[in-house]
Amino acid sequence: MMGTLFHPCITCLALPSAVDAPAADPITDVAMTRVCPNPARGVTSIYFELPRQTPVRITVYDVLGRRVARPLDGIRPAGRHVTTWDGNERSGRIEPGLYWIRFEAEGRRVTRGVIRLR
Repeated sequence: MMGTLFHPCITCLALPSAVDAPAADPITDVAMTRVCPNPARGVTSIYFELPRQTPVRITVYDVLGRRVARPLDGIRPAGRHVTTWDGNERSGRIEPGLYWIRFEAEGRRVTRGVIRLR
């Protein structure tokens, strides 16, 4: 049963259209809600919520603090959203290891680690 899965990223992989479904709870704050799968080999999905239209920037950094990708930099409407990072940097495929995904909106910064596998 889909409702009994305990791993938070299984749901996002099994039900990608759930982002488009209306939510029971209103969105009251800017939030990056999950990054999955983690660890990842291919595409990583980054889920976030916005209570109103606002500029959003999502940036990926390596462990030395160098920017390797910017999957999103633009204005998004209020609601629940998902964007993806394909595991590439500007110059090509990245090496396996730890990377930091930083979400920025309305003056808030949230950073989460993601492990990239071969």
